[in-house]
Amino acid sequence: MEELWNVMIATFAIVFVGELGDKTQAAAGTGALANRGQTLWIFAGSSLALVCVSGLTTFAAGLIPASALPTIQKLGGLGLILYSIYLISKMIKGAEEEDDDSSTKMGWKLFWTQFSLVFVAELGDKTQIFTAGAAVANASQRLAVFVGSASALVAVTGITVWGISFVPPRMIKFVEIGGIVSLMMYGLYMLFS
Repeated sequence: MEELWNVMIATFAIVFVGELGDKTQAAAGTGALANRGQTLWIFAGSSLALVCVSGLTTFAAGLIPASALPTIQKLGGLGLILYSIYLISKMIKGAEEEDDDSSTKMGWKLFWTQFSLVFVAELGDKTQIFTAGAAVANASQRLAVFVGSASALVAVTGITVWGISFVPPRMIKFVEIGGIVSLMMYGLYMLFS
């Protein structure tokens, strides 16, 4: 039992630190900032995607051929660039186009957009490579690896989305532009590396 806890805590700690400042956190933070009234949808979409990718990585380690990772990385980069363009257009249009009766519909759109973006962007990421390695090295304790990895990813996402709510109103545009630029740069890096 002690070994189980050690594997889970070690996985949590390494993934938590590795995910700080990562592209998926930039996507969650920028998305939450651009959609301030819809942050729960952003958090839920990002978190579900991260849990799914962690599960896929942990329990299907080795099923995704290494030759597919560059293509997946390029798709993730393209997704980040397209999401940046969407956020720029939303910032230019402003909030006046939002209508109250479609709040839930918009929430689901945000949820699935965030889910898709984070899911593809996280495949083959450094924390997922570590998770796959930990799952292979601890084959009899894959559940502990999964719980450690998934909970670390969700915790960092929660901190990001919650923390973004403390940005002072006068700084929102600057932080939003900085987030969009960082997403665009991550996307270009993933696309051309």
